[in-house]
Amino acid sequence: MKDWNTRYAKAGTEPDTRLFGDQPCEYLREVMARSDFRPRSALCLADGDGRNGGWLAEQGLAVTAIDASSVATELALAHDTARGVTVERIVDDLATWSPPPGRT
Repeated sequence: MKDWNTRYAKAGTEPDTRLFGDQPCEYLREVMARSDFRPRSALCLADGDGRNGGWLAEQGLAVTAIDASSVATELALAHDTARGVTVERIVDDLATWSPPPGRT
């Protein structure tokens, strides 16, 4: 995860300098725009600095986001605060992470 920590540490925090930008991925926006798709919660895997998880929280979803980079997660928490949203953020390796009992 050192490589990802280094990448995120070098990226800026302004919208035009963030590693993957500040907008959610287009596919996510397209799926959420469907009138027949209304989830109440989301699990964002490898959420990086939070562009997708934060946006989903803005849409009213309860979001849990996981990323292996502690630097990216700290950036995501700062972006969440700036957006006024709450996202449960977990730093862990997806190769070994399992949801806690009762959260499957």
